[in-house]
Amino acid sequence: MSTPEPKPRGTFCGQTRREFFWEAGGSFTGLALSGLLDGNFFARQTRAADGVTGYQNPLAAKPPMFAPKAKSVIFLFMYGGPSHVDTFDYKPALYPLDGKIIKV
Repeated sequence: MSTPEPKPRGTFCGQTRREFFWEAGGSFTGLALSGLLDGNFFARQTRAADGVTGYQNPLAAKPPMFAPKAKSVIFLFMYGGPSHVDTFDYKPALYPLDGKIIKV
């Protein structure tokens, strides 16, 4: 049975001191960057033009204007479904009005 070769002096886990600190520094940099890119970090830092009002996301969900009445919803996502032209209601009364000017 052969004996393992002794590690050179100044190495830790097969790395030199310089390599260890290089990788540790990169890890801490990535950790700090992930904290900065957190969804709420920049929102906490920003203020409105008056300097007092906090940031409000304009795309955030707003409370409804009226109390909802629907009990359930059926949402159909049909890939390759009928076009928007084919789903219009048939209106035979519009044929006599074709080409006429409508006063607004």
